[in-house]
Amino acid sequence: MSRKVSRSLIGLCAGVVLLLIGGCPYTFTVLYPTAMQTTSQDFQLDNGKIVIRVTFSQPVDMSSLIAGTNVILVTETDPNANITITAGTTAADILITTVDDASDLLNFDPDGFFTLRLLGSGANPIKSSTGEVLDGDGDGTAGGNYETTFVLIG
Repeated sequence: MSRKVSRSLIGLCAGVVLLLIGGCPYTFTVLYPTAMQTTSQDFQLDNGKIVIRVTFSQPVDMSSLIAGTNVILVTETDPNANITITAGTTAADILITTVDDASDLLNFDPDGFFTLRLLGSGANPIKSSTGEVLDGDGDGTAGGNYETTFVLIG
């Protein structure tokens, strides 16, 4: 009996360690870019358009991504900028691209700020290819919204 209890305790301790160092390994989260930070390095400009690469911890269900509904880009001139969403280089990557040029979406006074929101809650949450709902707020449970802010140096 002590052997059985010891194995259970080892399993429990391993689970607690996993939770403490990064949560459950099966949670569907955003790995890149980092949430809740302002950065000038996590996007690129392509012919004047803003392009943001997002990497998830699991392959994403592309049909669950709805521009303007659960994938929202807030700019200085538009609270829900027109965007396109395309598959990235892997099943866990997507590219979010503005329809309008950055110069039309940002004031550059002196820099341009914009925010990306990915919704893991509401009627249309973002899902993995296996149907797991996005843990946007990183609390280890499905649901919650991801948000991060970018700055384009003017």
